[in-house]
Amino acid sequence: MTTLVAEGLPKVCVETRHMKALLKDQQINKSDRNDARGMPR
Repeated sequence: MTTLVAEGLPKVCVETRHMKALLKDQQINKSDRNDARGMPR
C-alpha cells in the first residue's frame, strides 16, 4: 500500500460490506481483477 501512496495514488478506506454491495449491484463477475477495476468507480 505504501508503494501506491508513494506513486501519488490516493489511499481510501472502505467498509468491505459497502464495497461488496456496490460490486454486487454492478453485476461484475467476482475476481481480484474485477475488484480492482470496480473499487475506483
